[in-house]
Amino acid sequence: MMHSPSNEVRDTPQNGQATISNGQMKLFPPQFEGLPARIEPGDHIRILVNGQPISQPVAVCQNDEIIVETISDPASTTCQIDLSSDQMQASVKLIKKEGCTYRVLDAEPVNHLVIRADVHERIIAPIHPKTVRENLTHAGVCYGIDPTMIDEVCRTLPDEPVVVASGYPGQPPADGKIVYLFGQSQHAPNSQQDRIDYRETNQIVSVTAGDRLAERIPPVAGKDAIKVTGRKISARPARPCMIKPGKGTALSDDERYYLATIDGQPEIKGKILQVVAVFQTKTVDISTGHVRFPGQVNISQDVAENMLVEAKSSVRIMGSVNRARIISGADIEIIQSSIASRIQAGGHSAIHKSVASYFQEIQLILKQLAENLQLMQQSFSEKGTSSPIKEGQLIKILIEKKFPQLEVQITHLATYIRQRSDFLDKSVIDLLGLLETRLLGIGPIQLTGFFLTQIIRLIEQTASQLLEAAGQQGNILIGYVQNCQLDASGDILIRGKGSYNSELTAGGSVRMVGQPGIFRGGQIRAGGNIEAGEIGSQAEIATHVSAGRGALIKARIIYPNVTITFASFSEKITVKTGSFSARLAEKGILITGYPL
Repeated sequence: MMHSPSNEVRDTPQNGQATISNGQMKLFPPQFEGLPARIEPGDHIRILVNGQPISQPVAVCQNDEIIVETISDPASTTCQIDLSSDQMQASVKLIKKEGCTYRVLDAEPVNHLVIRADVHERIIAPIHPKTVRENLTHAGVCYGIDPTMIDEVCRTLPDEPVVVASGYPGQPPADGKIVYLFGQSQHAPNSQQDRIDYRETNQIVSVTAGDRLAERIPPVAGKDAIKVTGRKISARPARPCMIKPGKGTALSDDERYYLATIDGQPEIKGKILQVVAVFQTKTVDISTGHVRFPGQVNISQDVAENMLVEAKSSVRIMGSVNRARIISGADIEIIQSSIASRIQAGGHSAIHKSVASYFQEIQLILKQLAENLQLMQQSFSEKGTSSPIKEGQLIKILIEKKFPQLEVQITHLATYIRQRSDFLDKSVIDLLGLLETRLLGIGPIQLTGFFLTQIIRLIEQTASQLLEAAGQQGNILIGYVQNCQLDASGDILIRGKGSYNSELTAGGSVRMVGQPGIFRGGQIRAGGNIEAGEIGSQAEIATHVSAGRGALIKARIIYPNVTITFASFSEKITVKTGSFSARLAEKGILITGYPL
């Protein structure tokens, strides 16, 4: 029997099907004795059929109760406490196991449905600060815990270890120390200057009595370190630092400072701080720089050109001095020669005494001038007449006719002062200006007897002040002198060949004791005696020698064109004379000797 096509299709068996959409399962029953749909759980899926979990494929129908659930991976976070090797830090390291939640995947209708899932959300488990603190306690950490940092770790869950506890490192002790308060004073070169005076770049370290040399800083105890476990590490004891005060030094009353008790150069020998009053050097040249020292200076060789040696005490030079300056508050000894140099012994005293001597001589001349003026005025008064000329004109006539030495003395004083103005007060310079203005040239015409008396008083006052300022006496002992300027508040002694074309000024005597002991050219001005083998020369070079009022000038030979002076009296030698001797007598200069 034949069937129609439609009946054949309708009678063909059709299997049941299952599908999932938006997490919901839907079943399609079988037809014409087809097979029922089967379901099976995949990974992370749990299926309950009529309340019973299944793990294998199970046939289901529409009457079955089917529940499909996802199985999540749980997350966990624990912590590990790590201590540094010195136990000064504790770190928290989080150990995190990531969790996941899943969702059911949609599926097309099929007879055998494997229900699958994919990741819905990844999760990290939190950790509580209490848990971290408990772990710290378990690890023995009890000091330096930072609660804020623990809270931050629990909030941010970092991947890297985080320090949550720190020990106290302690404070190292400060050992006692000595801070030296003296140092080498140097003039730093200025790159903007066109020239740098390298003679000033090496200054000697020196101090004066009362200066602070060093400060003693006491030790300060350290503080114990504390580990995060609470264990203390004791700080080492602080060590004191002590040096002993040596010669020329002492401790202050509070024993905080080392003080200089003398002027000199500070030095450290081992653990002894001392001040030595003598500075010693081989030479003075560009390598040493100028030497300025508040004590004694000893130089074993020479002083080079354009160098300065200045000492508060004496200076001893075993070699020569060439175109240099030597200034000493006491004696100066130069064993060999001095060429074109300025030597000053006795500090400013030498200059003060010499200027005072000039002023005193000028004062005596002015007093005699004032007496003569008064006699002339009395003479006119006794005759019952007034002077036919003014006082100023009388004064000028007296200077020109009777006291020509006044101009000579003022001129010499002006030369002397201007060469040494750096060492004199402004009042002295001003007085010189007054003398030049009022007593030289036509200046006297404007003078009166009263003003002349005022000048005399001012000179006397200035000379007295200069003598008061002159302190320590300094002598010069030297071998040979040429083209030099020597100033000594005491004596000048030349032990070699003599002095040539030099200017010697002494508050005391000047003596040429060597052979032949020549003084030739230039000028000697001494407050005491002057003694030489020869004064002047066969060539009759102009030579000037001036001694104090009660002094004596002696020479084995004196040559023509030598001018000798005592106070306001001068005389020029015109004949070569042997066994020469001169002194100031009542009416002038008394000379003895015999012509040669």
